[in-house]
Amino acid sequence: MISPPVDNPLYDELMKVLPTLYPSTSAQIDWREAVSPNIVCPVDVRLPRDLARQAAKIVDAFFALRGEPGRSSQLSELDPPVATPGNTSILMSYDFHVDAQGQLRLIEINTNASSSLMVDAMMDAKKMRRDFSPDFRREIVASFELEHDAARPGHQLKSVAIVDDHPENQRLFVEFKMYEELFARHGWKVSIEETSRLRVEGDRLIGAHGPVDLVYNRDTDFYLEHARTASLREATERNLACVSPHPHEYRLLADKERLFELAKPGVLDSTSLSPERKQAIRSALIDSIVIDSSTDKEKLWADRKKWFFKPRRSFGSKAAYRGSSIAKTAFETITSGHYVAQEFVPASMIGDFKYDLRFYVYRDRIQLACARLYQGQMTNSQTPGGGVAPINWID
Repeated sequence: MISPPVDNPLYDELMKVLPTLYPSTSAQIDWREAVSPNIVCPVDVRLPRDLARQAAKIVDAFFALRGEPGRSSQLSELDPPVATPGNTSILMSYDFHVDAQGQLRLIEINTNASSSLMVDAMMDAKKMRRDFSPDFRREIVASFELEHDAARPGHQLKSVAIVDDHPENQRLFVEFKMYEELFARHGWKVSIEETSRLRVEGDRLIGAHGPVDLVYNRDTDFYLEHARTASLREATERNLACVSPHPHEYRLLADKERLFELAKPGVLDSTSLSPERKQAIRSALIDSIVIDSSTDKEKLWADRKKWFFKPRRSFGSKAAYRGSSIAKTAFETITSGHYVAQEFVPASMIGDFKYDLRFYVYRDRIQLACARLYQGQMTNSQTPGGGVAPINWID
């Protein structure tokens, strides 16, 4: 580990910019207490624009795959069955490593990616050129409106609930407050809610301040299977409110098992995608296997250095293991089920830091991008001198 940097000019500039962007939030919180310096990377990240072009093609291809005829109804019946609302999902992300050949390799797709407004504010602090969206804040509000209109045409969007499991305990709770202010500025009635406190009354979803028209769902119970998400699940199934992200979009794109299926011989070829889109997906996929009762555990242990082990339904770095350093006891745990093995693609380096790339996406379009710099086994937002960094794309 390196020593903490003497100063962090970007962090200092961000502390000046945030109060101007979010004055109502500033009246409620101390930014320096709410935002750790370790989240704000001081490194000037410059990367070839070709990576952004690759990402755009991959995002386009996966969204086209999502819309394949019959795919939605087929996947909705898997266990657990999920409702198929008319909207897609807001603030998804595609996370990549860059391999030794300069090609993007897809680590995972997420349906409730964090740090978007913080990255946007960092770009303001650095007065950076915006390559994807000239006004991310305005565009993201418009995206929420599109989500609501798609899910509940003919209904007016008046109220939004931002929900999570104990949101005030989340590391970036301040971003919930930033979204609260952004939505309120647009004229919507906004609340930040514990998922478990939502309830259904008749044909309405009810939050702390009354009926809810749209739920910005940050809860990581992706299939809404726990007791705390029962009302959210009912609202989704009965279309009582627009829920975004929602379980069906997770099933279509973010569930890791979709990536395993696509890597199987012939699966992509059976789709109606264009050859260019098939190649975009194929080039990004990482070799993966689902660990179950048929897995040859002795061979998996012998080849463990090749693999990175993750829970099937996980987010961030929770309960993930690098095969080269996994202990036998942990290996026994993961081979008991509910884990996957993904080919280990080493992260590229910027100075002393590893990094991955995150592209924030709505439907088939990239809206924002950042690099996440870290030391250790995986992204952690805890390395002094590391954290999230906006990207200067170089031609």
